[in-house]
Amino acid sequence: MPRLLPPLLALALMLPATPASTQHRLNRCLGADGVTIYTDRACADLGARERGAPATPEAREDPPPGCATTPAELHARLRLAIDAGDVNALAALYHWPGATQHTARAVMAELERLAAQPLTELVAEPEPAPPVARTGPDPPPPVALILQQPAGVTRFAVARHAGCWWLRH
Repeated sequence: MPRLLPPLLALALMLPATPASTQHRLNRCLGADGVTIYTDRACADLGARERGAPATPEAREDPPPGCATTPAELHARLRLAIDAGDVNALAALYHWPGATQHTARAVMAELERLAAQPLTELVAEPEPAPPVARTGPDPPPPVALILQQPAGVTRFAVARHAGCWWLRH
């Protein structure tokens, strides 16, 4: 064993002095087609641009498990999902029953596009004023949530189903 020590020390000195945490950096890039790419290479090497790191678990405020039980909670979850660039969190807010495979693919492509852009504004569209004044302390639920992003405006209808609030097209 003592004869192996000098060669092992020499080998250790030849290894890069870079900390292990930076040797395997994962870059989050946005491709020209709008798809997120995770790679250990530089984004420019792939003809993509840096998308920014996702929120760290410590910094991100995760919504409680389950569905959005109020329109305000749906609004907050939608904002969190877009801010995090999390297409899976967006998909969890969508009302999927009755969607065909073709429709589901189109919706997922749209959700990926939305997750790839920063949110400029998120507005709740109220229902039209009824002819008779509403009574009660709660405002009427919105009929839609409108996302404003650099690439345009997207309107999601809001629907209540099985005690939860969902996004629909």
